[in-house]
Amino acid sequence: MLASMLAAHPNIDCGAETFFFARLPGDHQHLTEPDSWPDPAVDYVCSLQVGGEAIHNLYGQSREAIRATLVTADPSLAAMLESLTVPRAAAAGKPRWAEKTPGHLRRVPLIRATFPDASIVRVVRDPRDVAMSMTRVPFASDSLLVDLYACARKDRAAEPKVRRDPRLLTVRYEDLVTDPPAELRRICDFLGETFDPAMAAGGRTRDGVATAGEWWKQNASEAPDASRVEAWRREMAEPDQRAAAVICHDMIVRHDYPGALPIRRIVVIEPEGEAFVRHSESVALQLALGGVVIRRGRSGRAKGGDIVYWPRDGRDPWRLGRRRRAQARRLARMAGLLARRRVARRAAVRVRPGPPTGSGVATRVAGLMLRVLGREMTPDQWLASLGVAAAPGTDGAAPPQAELR
Repeated sequence: MLASMLAAHPNIDCGAETFFFARLPGDHQHLTEPDSWPDPAVDYVCSLQVGGEAIHNLYGQSREAIRATLVTADPSLAAMLESLTVPRAAAAGKPRWAEKTPGHLRRVPLIRATFPDASIVRVVRDPRDVAMSMTRVPFASDSLLVDLYACARKDRAAEPKVRRDPRLLTVRYEDLVTDPPAELRRICDFLGETFDPAMAAGGRTRDGVATAGEWWKQNASEAPDASRVEAWRREMAEPDQRAAAVICHDMIVRHDYPGALPIRRIVVIEPEGEAFVRHSESVALQLALGGVVIRRGRSGRAKGGDIVYWPRDGRDPWRLGRRRRAQARRLARMAGLLARRRVARRAAVRVRPGPPTGSGVATRVAGLMLRVLGREMTPDQWLASLGVAAAPGTDGAAPPQAELR
C-alpha cells in the first residue's frame, strides 16, 4: 500500500520488489571486482526473480540493456540496483525512485553503506493483525502461533539496526490508514517532498508495484481501509489473544500497541529452538498462556533463559549430524554449555516425551552428558516446574488447527 502511495507521487517511481539486498551472497564482493566487471554483476541482477518472473523484465529491461548500463558505470552495488530502478524512473519522467522489499530490513547497514544519503521508511503493524494475515499467504506458515513467533523474532532482530540509523523513519500501518493525509505529509517531509493528494486517493495504479501472481496485494491501490485496524480483537480466539500478548510483548510495547502481557520466563529449546513451535504447538501454546516464551539459541551460544533439551523425532534426536568432526564440535559445545550451567547451579533440563530414539555413539554420548549434567523430566513434570498447566498432547503432537484459531 505504501509503495503504491509513493508511486502516485509525481516525483517518485516505485516498481516491484527486487530482493536485491536480501539475496546477495555472503561473498558478494566478487560481484564488483573491477577485473571481471560487469559480467558477474549482470548475471546476479538478471538472476533475480519473483513469482517465476525475471525482475529485470518487470522493470522493462533486457539483459543487454542491463549490461550496457553497467559497462559504463563504476563497479558498485549501487550501480547494480540502479541499472533496474533509474531507467524505469526515467521512462516515467520521475527524478526519484523507491524500492520496497520487506526482507531488506535485515540488511539496513549494507543499504546505508551502499546509499549513504537514502531515506529509509519502515512500516510496522500490530503483530497480532500481521500474524493473522500471514496465515493466508503462501510464503508464511498457516499456523497462527508460528507466525506470531516470526513477527516477534524479526522485529527483535531489526531493532538494533533501525535504532542506529539516523535516516530511517518508522511508520505505523494503523496511523497510515486512519489518517492517510497526515501520515503521508509526515513521510513526505521526511523525504523532502511536497505531499500530493493523489497519494491518499483510491484508484492508484498498482501496475509494476505488484506482479500478476501476487494476489495478496490486490487491494494495494484502493483507498486505505481503517476497518482492518485491530481486526485481531474480532477475529482471534481469546486464548490466542493472550498467547500473542506474551509472545509479541516486546514488539507490542516498542510500537505503542495496547494489551501486552508480561513475559514471566524465557526458555531456549534445543536442538530446534523456535522450530519446536511448528512440531509441538499444543506445548508452545500452553507455555505462552503461562507467560513462558521460546527463543532461538544454539548450544553454547544461547543468551539468557532456561536451556531445555527436547529431542526431535528420528535417528539424530540432538541434531549432531553424521560427520564425526561435526559431531565432535557439537558435543564439545553441548558439554561446555552444560558444565557452565552446572557450575552456576542452573542445570539444563532434558525432557523425554517418549521412548528414546537414536542409537549412534554420538547420540549415546550426548544422552550421557545430559543425564550427568542436567535434570531429566517428563513433559508434564517440566511444565509443572514452570508453573504451567499441562496441555493435551504434550507428547509433542500438534492439536487440531481449530484450537489455535
